[in-house]
Formats: sequence, structure tokens, C-alpha cells
Amino acid sequence: MRGGNLDPREEPEKLACAMSANAVAFIQGELLPETAARFVRHLDECAHCRDEVRGASEVLGRLAALPEP
Repeated sequence: MRGGNLDPREEPEKLACAMSANAVAFIQGELLPETAARFVRHLDECAHCRDEVRGASEVLGRLAALPEP
């Protein structure tokens, strides 16, 4: 990536939704209420973010199931 331009031929994964960064904080209840509400509305329209929430929920669930050291 050069000059901050996204070229889908070079790095298509970089074109993912910027709001997906909120997925883990959303699951853990760490977003401010207004941000959480906006993210919930966004989930209705964004399959990528829904997948991120689903995947992060699965990972966090598995981590929570591990025995403490």
C-alpha cells in the first residue's frame, strides 16, 4: 500500500468495514451506550461486522471456557 490509497488488487482484506474494530468491545459491553446503539443499527446492514461479532463471540466463549492456570 502506497500513499494511504487502498488498492483492492493489493490488499482486499484492508477494505473491511472500519466499524468492525468495535466488535470485541461491543461483545464485552465496553462501548458507550450511544456507540453501542449505533453499532447495533450498523449490524443490520453490514455482513462483515456481523461475521466479526460472531467470530469474536466464539473466540471469547472458548477463552472463557479454558481453565485458569
